[in-house]
Amino acid sequence: MEKRLILYAVIIIICIISIGIGIYATFFYEDGDTDKFMIGGNNNTDNEQIKQEQEEAKNKFDSLFINALTYTSENFNNSAVRKDSTKDLIYTSNQISKTVQGKYSMNLNVPTFNINSPVANEINEEIENIFVTKATSILVNAETSTEYVIYNIDYAGYINGNILSLVIKATLKEGSNPQRIMYLGYNYNLQTGTKISLNDYIAYKNITNTTLQNRINREIQEISEQTQDLNDVGFSVYTRDPNSDMYKLENITNYFYGPDDYIYIIFAYGNNNYTSETDVIVF
Repeated sequence: MEKRLILYAVIIIICIISIGIGIYATFFYEDGDTDKFMIGGNNNTDNEQIKQEQEEAKNKFDSLFINALTYTSENFNNSAVRKDSTKDLIYTSNQISKTVQGKYSMNLNVPTFNINSPVANEINEEIENIFVTKATSILVNAETSTEYVIYNIDYAGYINGNILSLVIKATLKEGSNPQRIMYLGYNYNLQTGTKISLNDYIAYKNITNTTLQNRINREIQEISEQTQDLNDVGFSVYTRDPNSDMYKLENITNYFYGPDDYIYIIFAYGNNNYTSETDVIVF
């Protein structure tokens, strides 16, 4: 009888402890402590599969730039007023493939938003000012410049539901300077005619800012350690500063909605430096 009472007491204690752990987890467990990145389950097997798929998407990033608009869904708001009814919502407006020996080599596929709206016009103006202006400068200065210039532009466009996304990749090599690879992403809501913020995507993915911020911090820290190891043994690799404000969510402006329901965040160091190094976070 005494042994039975002891057994009952042990069972009751275990139940109380289990309930306590459950209550603690409910109220105190931080979203940032897990990688519940995508819809599709929270157990370890699901998480590992999701991480693997995201890593595969990251590895295929460079293959996205096919200079075309891809429709991942046919169900979208097609009420946007097109400037040219014969062309797609994004199309190649400037295409140049020209090489002048000893001067330059250019292979340019410059996209444009074929939408008549203030936001689309603003995006097109920025594309013109950044990418086309550079091409014009190369052509104008070709006769007097002593530097050989290689300049390539490619892009990828996607329609996911009512979201129209565009990402542009520019590769620039000027003389003896290191090669630069630059990226710019644009996100447009076809229904409202407005830009889409990173917070909009975070809400759509049903995760928290803390979760994503922790994910970015961890991945950049890992990359930083890897590059430091390479630098230590004599390789010259672009150095990341994991504490930089550029990695804070509120400062991130380069992202787009790509294939397979993935959002890509791009840290394009070549936008402001002579480097081809780029880090991509997929969620």
